[in-house]
Amino acid sequence: MKKALLLLNMGGANSLDDVEIFLTNMFNDPYILGIKNKFLRKFVAFMITKGRLKTAKHNYEQIGGKSPLCELTAKLCEKISSLQNEFEAVDFAMNYTSPFVKDVLKKYEKFDEIVLLP
Repeated sequence: MKKALLLLNMGGANSLDDVEIFLTNMFNDPYILGIKNKFLRKFVAFMITKGRLKTAKHNYEQIGGKSPLCELTAKLCEKISSLQNEFEAVDFAMNYTSPFVKDVLKKYEKFDEIVLLP
């Protein structure tokens, strides 16, 4: 039986070009902005994103131009893989930036079981 462990996270910008994508996806999430009306939520998300973009990019510049989240999570996956033999694959996916959950799940379509760990 092929099993995979998939670590899930919100994500973080992988480059300065990804900052806007991250903010847009995050603020369009109905769990982040609980505005029921999709059109209104999208408008408010757009306004927040545009209002925060310059500051957010500046903050990312201060930490090297990207979030360390993907690199740290990849190292965690390697460590988990080396310490166990229950899972054939240990991987990660992000909700608001790449690697996106829908894309990562495609890699494991033929697996019998996928354990998700948020």
